[in-house]
Amino acid sequence: MQGTRILTALGLALVLASCGGAQESGEFTSDEGKTGEYTIDRETGEARMSLETEEGTATLRSGKDVPVELPPGFSLHPGTRVISNSVIAQGERTGSMILFESDAAPKEVIAHYRAQAEAAGVELQMDATMGETLMLAGENEVESLAFQVSANVSGDTTSGQLFIGRLPE
Repeated sequence: MQGTRILTALGLALVLASCGGAQESGEFTSDEGKTGEYTIDRETGEARMSLETEEGTATLRSGKDVPVELPPGFSLHPGTRVISNSVIAQGERTGSMILFESDAAPKEVIAHYRAQAEAAGVELQMDATMGETLMLAGENEVESLAFQVSANVSGDTTSGQLFIGRLPE
């Protein structure tokens, strides 16, 4: 739960920091009273943040050109265009949230990630279709791996979100 609060604080600070203004760096305070720092590169749109906690430094790096590094056995669906990649780390807790677009159908995109998740021993806990949106989510408790992907279509483009993270307790 502590990890979730830290990630939420970093994410909220990122949203606030990206809402205009000329300031490219600054500080913020979490709900727990911890102080963090952020820097935004206005040319690239990349944001970096850090927050000191009792468990160590939590960091966030987010932007279109942040390199995508997925766990072994996982890869982006062929032809994926990364809109944004957010990499979060705190000690052994790491995760990537990738917003993407593709010309492939949502079913094809989801099938790609389903095969990778199953091969990685992820126990799927959610397999849902809600309107035009397909979603999968699950975890591999042995590997402390959390996985979630969603894809939906708008016109000829599929857009989606992929989260893969290691969340040891």
